Amino acid sequence: PPDKFFISEIKYLLKVFPGKKLYVYIFTDDSEPDKLKKKYEKVFWNTPIIFDCRNEKNTHNFNVLEDFFALTQFDCSIHGDSNFSICAAKLCEYLYESQPSAFHCVVKFPIIDQVTRKMKKEKIQKLLGASV
Repeated sequence: PPDKFFISEIKYLLKVFPGKKLYVYIFTDDSEPDKLKKKYEKVFWNTPIIFDCRNEKNTHNFNVLEDFFALTQFDCSIHGDSNFSICAAKLCEYLYESQPSAFHCVVKFPIIDQVTRKMKKEKIQKLLGASV
């Protein structure tokens, strides 16, 4: 998905967890993940978010197993509609999960029409001590 999707969903996540510090790990096969991290830090400079990503060698076929199992160690997931991330999500129980569920392409660029969000509202309420 385009960055616009992830930015929108991170903003939504800030509303789900108001006032909480968030640790956002960027799983990507981009060869320069630090540039992506810096882009997101610039957008969210005034929020309680710490962004992180892989800092060593990164390609589409490197660190695949490590990333797959690492995906299951987080409380929330904002991901594309790939089998990789969907299968990882089946192995854990995220408090919050978001993914595109419908899109169309304009000159090879995806435009997301619909997003599916799943929340464990009772667990989130317990964590926050308030209603969601």
